[in-house]
Amino acid sequence: MSKNKSIQVRQQQINIQQFQGPIPPPEILARYDEVIPGGADRILAMAERQAAHRQELEKRVITSNITGERWGAGLGFVLAMTALIGGFYLVGTGYGSVGIASIISSLAIPAGAFAYGKYQQKQERAEKAQQFTGNPEHRQLQDS
Repeated sequence: MSKNKSIQVRQQQINIQQFQGPIPPPEILARYDEVIPGGADRILAMAERQAAHRQELEKRVITSNITGERWGAGLGFVLAMTALIGGFYLVGTGYGSVGIASIISSLAIPAGAFAYGKYQQKQERAEKAQQFTGNPEHRQLQDS
C-alpha cells in the first residue's frame, strides 16, 4: 500500500527600507504621490519650512551670542578701567599697598580671563578635530 504525502514549502521574504533625514528617497516620494495626490510636494515643502525655521533659530542664537560677548567685553573693560583708575587714586592718596593691589588685579584678572578663553577655544577645536577625524566616513573619504 502506498501513501502519497505532500509537503508544502512556504517561503517568506521581508524587505526593509530605511532612510534618514526629512526627505524620503524618490521611490517612496512617488508612492506618496500615488496615495495622496500632491503628497510629495507637501513633504518637500514641509522639509523646506523646517530647514528655514532651523536656520532662523541658529541665526538668532549666533546674533545673541555675539551681542552678549560684546556687552561682556565692554562691561569688563569698564570694570577693569574703574579698578585701575581707583588703584592710581589710592596710590596717590597714600594707600599705596591697596592701590597697587587694585592695579595688579585690574590688569591680571582680564589677562587671565583672556588666556583661559583662548585655552578653552583651543580645547574645543581639538575635540572637534578629533570627532571629525574619528568619523569612519571621513577616513574612507581620505583613503580614496
